[in-house]
Amino acid sequence: MKDGFAERFEQFKTNISTLAFIVNPLNTNTNEINIEPFGIDAGSLQMQLLDLKTKDSWSGKFTELRSKLEELEVQKCLHIAQHKWSALKEIPLPTPGLDELYSSDDPIRLEGGRGLREEQSKIHSKK
Repeated sequence: MKDGFAERFEQFKTNISTLAFIVNPLNTNTNEINIEPFGIDAGSLQMQLLDLKTKDSWSGKFTELRSKLEELEVQKCLHIAQHKWSALKEIPLPTPGLDELYSSDDPIRLEGGRGLREEQSKIHSKK
């Protein structure tokens, strides 16, 4: 399995410069980029990159937008993480009958022999 994974993602290693270019074109050497799959003329790309790098207004705008996008992604991840845990607390506990409550054959057992219902009770008691 490890070998299969390595084979599949070997292209990432060989195209690391191209991937770095997509993330940050201002700090990339155009001679190392493989632009063949994108159907872009190498000369045209070099001229556009030179224009982007030499004009402060464009490079500043690009850097500013990139940092804003990164900050938005971080905020989105933090929001998702907070929502996930709060949503977990809102999952209703099943109301078992007495025979289920005292049954020792809880279908889902966790580490240490605790059942799923016990873990759910802990979550709901922390509200």
